[in-house]
Amino acid sequence: MVRSARRRAGLTQRELAVAVEIAQSSIARIESGSVAPRTTLLMRILRATGHELTVTRRLGDGVAGIVIDDLLRREPVDRVRLAIAEWRAVRSRRRSDPVRLMRRLRRYGVRFVLMGALAARARGAPVRAEGAMEICPAPDPENLARLASVLDELRAVHRDPPRKRPNLDHGKTFELSTDAGDLDIIGIPIGTDGFADLDSNASALLVAEGLIVRTADVDDLIRMKRPSRLPRDRADLEVLGALRDALDG
Repeated sequence: MVRSARRRAGLTQRELAVAVEIAQSSIARIESGSVAPRTTLLMRILRATGHELTVTRRLGDGVAGIVIDDLLRREPVDRVRLAIAEWRAVRSRRRSDPVRLMRRLRRYGVRFVLMGALAARARGAPVRAEGAMEICPAPDPENLARLASVLDELRAVHRDPPRKRPNLDHGKTFELSTDAGDLDIIGIPIGTDGFADLDSNASALLVAEGLIVRTADVDDLIRMKRPSRLPRDRADLEVLGALRDALDG
């Protein structure tokens, strides 16, 4: 929590320590988990980063942990393989190949963070494997040009209503159908400040043979779900909360 808040505020450990008037080593120990700060200190730290501490119901209460435990015993590549098998079963009437999509993006050198259900499954959350693959691309013009080339090659068009794909603009959302399945491109995901914010907490995961992609962190997946009031998102939020508890435990 402290590390994520500090990074979102753009502060170094030293700068945060000065703002809170404690030693930098104390910040380092708190971020590593070796020391649990008192509530008053935690509130001071969060205020210094522009955040507040609020008390809410713990996510994941009542979510069975046995499936999560089973997924966490597997490697990310196996979790994604299971998710894609379910994905194809649900979407049997439509071509859906998320691995092909990701391989094409990587081949063209597109920088992106994987989000949504596939990222959650790669992390170990047993959310429903359906819907479009979701990515947040780096917003620089060169990266968007590479992404546009991939979309041209895969004959991407808007899903609803079907029409020619427009030029990519930073910050916008595009819901597309491609020759390799549905793809949602989200410029600035809700609850975040965009690619740089997500990428700072993301990690590279092996999601298929020879395919490594930057994948959103569990805390950021939770952060993106919190503002939603859609029943599916609320259900996924509970599962992600249970996953966070399992990882912390």
